[in-house]
Amino acid sequence: MNEPRVYKHSPFQFVVLILMFGFILVAMFFNMDLGDGSMLIPVAILLLVVIISITSLTQKTIISEDEISSQSLLGTKTLRWSEINRVSGRGYSIKLHNLDGDITVVPSPNLPGYEEVVESIGNKRPDLFNPREYDELKSGSFPLLAGLIFTVLFVGMFVGFGLLLYNSPDAAPVMIAPLIIFLVIIAVFVGMMFFRPRSLVFDGRSMSIKYFLSEKTLLADEIQSVQFTFQRSRNGKIYFVLLHLVNRKSVRISGLNPSLPVVYLVLKNWHKQNK
Repeated sequence: MNEPRVYKHSPFQFVVLILMFGFILVAMFFNMDLGDGSMLIPVAILLLVVIISITSLTQKTIISEDEISSQSLLGTKTLRWSEINRVSGRGYSIKLHNLDGDITVVPSPNLPGYEEVVESIGNKRPDLFNPREYDELKSGSFPLLAGLIFTVLFVGMFVGFGLLLYNSPDAAPVMIAPLIIFLVIIAVFVGMMFFRPRSLVFDGRSMSIKYFLSEKTLLADEIQSVQFTFQRSRNGKIYFVLLHLVNRKSVRISGLNPSLPVVYLVLKNWHKQNK
């Protein structure tokens, strides 16, 4: 029998976190006025951040042949693979529920190897991700609202920038540079909103990917593989689904409900059943 696979943060990260916050707390203690009650506020905030960080770093996901467990400082929740009745989620998370709904196992997306955890769930219970039950996967209303807001901002800034140049042809570059940078940032956000899929619709062996201004149809035979992957950023991992096409191009999928891991496993099963 294979040994259970444990996904957890490195102990080194935990030690570095404790030392860093300990150093900050000691420095604050020696530099604060003990008679000034207002200094207790930043100390309390720091302690809260420490508690949240420790809780996050002590999370574990344990996978065996028979069951899956999620563990934290608050306790351990375990479900046998056969006990999982339905799945849900939001964003990058996937939640596993039993029939009664009193036990929910939630693997942390921040754990190293999270994509392997998602793969294991899909391999153990592929029946939970039947494309017939997810014939259409949509994004929420927030991306649409955000896209409209950023579009209005972009147009407004573009017009304002044009008027500034028209009325002040001799304006110093140092005054114009921040506006240019802000305009570029807004343009990037607008581009991301318009090029992010709004929905996926399955129709037998074909799949329609609907965007804000266009629609693309792909046959299962045109897709070489479906991958759940990520890229690192300053804010942590950014997960997405990548469709590798036969013509060596790729299509990136993100931001769809119910959650990205569920979308990936549904896509993977649809491709497997129809290629």
